Amino acid sequence: MKKILVAILCTLYFVPLSLSQTLNVRVGNVTYLFPASQTGVMPFADGTTLTAMGKTFTLSDVDEMYVDETAVTDSTVTIAYSTSSARITVAGNIARYVSFSVSGAHVSVS
Repeated sequence: MKKILVAILCTLYFVPLSLSQTLNVRVGNVTYLFPASQTGVMPFADGTTLTAMGKTFTLSDVDEMYVDETAVTDSTVTIAYSTSSARITVAGNIARYVSFSVSGAHVSVS
């Protein structure tokens, strides 16, 4: 009985952790946030591209990929300006619909 209770408690503890994981893909000054709960299958083609939630990345363009527990709000774009630069984060559900051009602290979104 104790083993069953421990198994249930472990499941209740670890399941929320896996649901809050986010794949971060950084290309230049833009970081795309893909919640693990929404990502599903991510095709990896010929070792050159990766597609997540409809957004295809050429792997040679990707500067960094990592998983953390960043909270993602669907349909959001955040731009953080500093004196001479800007960093952008994009929710994965809209990543395939927007593109960015960044030059110093000048940002163009289309």
